[in-house]
Amino acid sequence: MAFVTDIRTGGFSITALIANWRETAAVRRAQKEKYAQTKKELNRLSRRELADIGITAGDIDRIALEASIR
Repeated sequence: MAFVTDIRTGGFSITALIANWRETAAVRRAQKEKYAQTKKELNRLSRRELADIGITAGDIDRIALEASIR
């Protein structure tokens, strides 16, 4: 006869907590990659090219952050 124990924490099973953590980690990893890619692409542009699209070099971090959370 088998005996199964279900450990629950605050109404959530441990497996659900682990699955949620993995999903959150995957989303954050994707956001970091999007941030890095956007920043890399904008940093490749000259100040003139940035001015042509209406941003300054000081805007790059903010724009990359905004792009990563969309």
